Amino acid sequence: MKSCRLCFLLLALLALVLAGCSESLVDPASSTGSGQIALTGAIKDELNLRGTLLVASRGGLFAVSERGESFLLNPIGSASVNVEVCGTRIFMYYFGHIVEIDHSGAEIATVEIPDWIGYPIAFTALPDGGFAIYDCVVDSVYFVDSSGGFLQAVDMPGEDAPGHMQIMRGIVLDGKLIVSESGDGEIAEIDLETYAVSTLRDFERPSPYGYYGDIDHLGRYYYISRRQAVQRFTETSELEDVAVFEDDFNVTSIAILKHHAYVTLNFAGKVCKVNLSSGKTKLLLDGLDYPVDIEFLPVVLAPPAGP
Repeated sequence: MKSCRLCFLLLALLALVLAGCSESLVDPASSTGSGQIALTGAIKDELNLRGTLLVASRGGLFAVSERGESFLLNPIGSASVNVEVCGTRIFMYYFGHIVEIDHSGAEIATVEIPDWIGYPIAFTALPDGGFAIYDCVVDSVYFVDSSGGFLQAVDMPGEDAPGHMQIMRGIVLDGKLIVSESGDGEIAEIDLETYAVSTLRDFERPSPYGYYGDIDHLGRYYYISRRQAVQRFTETSELEDVAVFEDDFNVTSIAILKHHAYVTLNFAGKVCKVNLSSGKTKLLLDGLDYPVDIEFLPVVLAPPAGP
C-alpha cells in the first residue's frame, strides 16, 4: 500500500512539472489564474524532459527533435526574429508585434508593441501573461501586460546607455527577471513585483569572445553565450568555458537542458549539442538560414500529415 501511495505521489508531481512555464522549475508562487506555472531551473537536471526544440531563423520557425529531425512550423522569419516559450505557449517577435502561435504553427493572437519603444529586438514572456521588452539601444526594459499596455520602464544599472545596437536577453527565475546585456557586460536582476533592479554580476568585455548574449540557468549555474563560446558562472564564481567554437560563429542563442546545451550558430547555419561536463560538441542540424534563437517546448510536436 505504501509503495502504491508513493508511486501515485511521484506521478502527480511529474504531471505538475510537465504542466509548467518557461525557463526555470516549478514555483507554486508563480502560478497564474490561467493555470500556467512558471518553471524554475531546479528540476531540469533531475528529469529527462521530453519535448521539441524551436529554432527561429531567417527561413522561419523550425521544430527540431533531439535526434535532429526537423520541419517548418511557421514561415515567420527574419534576421532579428525572437521566439519565447512560456509553459506550452509559443510567442514570436516580428517587426513590432508579438505573435502567439499554436502547436500546429497557426497564428492565434497578436500583441502590438508600443511604437515609442525604439529597438525591441528581443523580449521575454512572463508568467503573468505579460512581456518584458528590451530596447537594445537605450539600455531599458519595458514591461507590458498581455495586451501590450505599458506597465513600467526599468533602466539597466551601471553606466549610461551605449547609444548603439547591443544585445539584451533575459530569463525568469524565482520571481526575478535576469537580464544579460553586452553594452557593459552586466548581468542584472529585476524584481517582477516591485521592478527594483540590481546588479547580479558585472563582467568586463574581454577578448577573444566579444559580446555577452543569450542567458539560461540550470542548477547553480548561469550559462551565457559569447560570440564563439558558451560560458557559465555562479553568483560568486568567475566565467569558465563550457565550449569554444573556433571555426563557426556567431553563437546567437542557447537552451540548457539536463546535461546539454543546444546552441545556434547563425553564420554557420547550424544547431549544435554540447555536453556540459566534457564540452564535447556534435552537430544536431545543419543547412539553416541564419538561425538566431532557440527555445525548448515541453511538448513533442509532430510534422503535419502528408496529403
